[in-house]
Amino acid sequence: MTDLDTSPDVCHSCQTMRPSSYTSRDLNRNPARVFEAVKTYGSVDIRTRAGDTYVISLKKKPLAKEVKSEPDFGSHWQKIQQLGNLTAKNSEQKRLDQIIAGEA
Repeated sequence: MTDLDTSPDVCHSCQTMRPSSYTSRDLNRNPARVFEAVKTYGSVDIRTRAGDTYVISLKKKPLAKEVKSEPDFGSHWQKIQQLGNLTAKNSEQKRLDQIIAGEA
């Protein structure tokens, strides 16, 4: 056995591992477990066969924007009508709907 086989830092099939160290193979075959460990521990090390070590860490989540209130659509439509946009009458709207549907 090599040092890598007995080292507690290396994860083989993600069964026996120190939670903060994985191999590139683990990242390839079990990314959900690796990312779950990142969520749990904040960061994990990924080791390659070439001996390089990479660190994957979790960025802070952006704060959710609070919705102040729903917009006032009534005043919005009044402004549009003041600018000259008129809504269609019910009979005209039905005719337009038939034209769009290809029934006319």
